[in-house]
Amino acid sequence: MKYLLVVAMLLNISFAVQLTPMSQKISTDKDRNVLFEVINSSATLAASEFEALRITGHDENGVEIREETENLVVYPPQFIIKEKTSKKVRVSYRKKGFPKKQEVYRIIARELPIKVKEDKQSTKIKAGVKFIFTYEGLLYVGGDDTDAILDVVKVNDSKATLKAKVKNIGNMSSFVFVTTYNIVVRTNKGKVTLDKSYFEKFQGLRILPDESFVFNILKIKKLKGTKVKSITFEKKLLGKK
Repeated sequence: MKYLLVVAMLLNISFAVQLTPMSQKISTDKDRNVLFEVINSSATLAASEFEALRITGHDENGVEIREETENLVVYPPQFIIKEKTSKKVRVSYRKKGFPKKQEVYRIIARELPIKVKEDKQSTKIKAGVKFIFTYEGLLYVGGDDTDAILDVVKVNDSKATLKAKVKNIGNMSSFVFVTTYNIVVRTNKGKVTLDKSYFEKFQGLRILPDESFVFNILKIKKLKGTKVKSITFEKKLLGKK
């Protein structure tokens, strides 16, 4: 049966389609497939498309750098979901060998604002659609499941401003997050632990294995009149803030 996709000129559209789960992991070479599910809770047909991009790093503002990849195969990449039902999408890792250092991918699901109707006479698809919503999940592949190791490889300080070049020398990616890390500055006058206000710009930044990122930490009043000796990103113990 053929479907004719016609662009819908809709002004009030509810976000009835959902993606679950928001993250998946492929941790062994034996099982290279995971399933994501798109749920259509509305009373009408819906259409969606999937895309997989590899996260290769971040720009100076902490924005992800993404690239097209042939490591993953998504099936089906486009589909129509009947009302009150769901559709499973299989994502398979097809790269030869299995990564010892974790690779991170964005799994992007987009809803399409179209009306779907059966048309036995036509095989054409009219395009020109506009996206309604975008869900961005994550897929982690490989690694050794140990903690990331964040090493400060360069430090500059002047006028209460710090610039710290942090490199992840571990095999797993890691969030730099106020609930998981402390920024500890050691000075000639003692140790200073920076509070959560210094995480605002980079809250939730995921540093990949072998990735370096420069943190600019501004206007630290506690450091006036001191000389910075070192900076470390220390992992917090569970249950401690």
